[in-house]
Amino acid sequence: MIANLFVNSNTFKFVANSSEEEVFMKLLDFSELVSCVYSNFEDVIYIDQNNFYETEVLPSVTMADLLFQNNDCYSGKDILDIILEFLSKFKQIPDSISNVTSYINNPENCAALIVFNKLSDGSISDSKQILSNKKDFICFHRNCLITFPELTTESFLEEAKLCFSNLVIHSDNKISLKSIYKSHLRQIVLYLGIMNDFLISEFYDDDRFENNFVEFLKVFKTKHSEIEDASFQGGFNSQQEKKKFEKDFIVNGRLVKCYCEAHLKMYHDDNRNIKHGRIYFKSIKKGDTRVYIGVIKDHL
Repeated sequence: MIANLFVNSNTFKFVANSSEEEVFMKLLDFSELVSCVYSNFEDVIYIDQNNFYETEVLPSVTMADLLFQNNDCYSGKDILDIILEFLSKFKQIPDSISNVTSYINNPENCAALIVFNKLSDGSISDSKQILSNKKDFICFHRNCLITFPELTTESFLEEAKLCFSNLVIHSDNKISLKSIYKSHLRQIVLYLGIMNDFLISEFYDDDRFENNFVEFLKVFKTKHSEIEDASFQGGFNSQQEKKKFEKDFIVNGRLVKCYCEAHLKMYHDDNRNIKHGRIYFKSIKKGDTRVYIGVIKDHL
């Protein structure tokens, strides 16, 4: 998925009562975001450089002052390198996009504004303005997975690697996922986001569950009301049935056979119709740094 991202010069304007240190830290975040985009995604960042160099980043200090003149601002900090680095990666807006605001606001376009400070003139909605940090950018791309669905489950899984870096989703899901991909896409992205952002960290936050993931999963479900239910398989009637939950993963450099019995339950599809979906994954144990997801489908 390729998003067209835009930078508006006005976003760099100084916000009253901000300190030099706060502005510098935001520049660092902005630089990290730009590096993340170009290192991991295929998105393109465009900028209209009109008024860019005249923009006051600090009171009476323009972007041009930071770039071309000696000044006391950020003495000893690599501010020049930071600005030059992201400027070198921005592209000029193509002639085919005559009105950037209209282009970004068009719901049919996978596009957004990257902002240093949010624009408050109302021309572009908050949902189309990505704050200048990696976390909000990843959130934007997760929403794009829903709004601009990938054509195949295989391409969805490739994009998911970027949006859910704490998850390892087995490649077999390019087949199993088809059973609920179109009906549960919003639910799937929501559940994967919760698993990615909270499952590992919350498990380690409470020593009571170090050797009891079954009880932890019950608590985890209650803490995240978006999850309709969660449980374990609770036993197998045969070896053949057990093998349905068995997946091979590369863990710490070696092939490991994992039983993905723990699962989150979806009782409804995205339209709130009763239609079951499941995400089966390996129990978290001490030392785990990622969540291994074996199967995403209607039901095993």
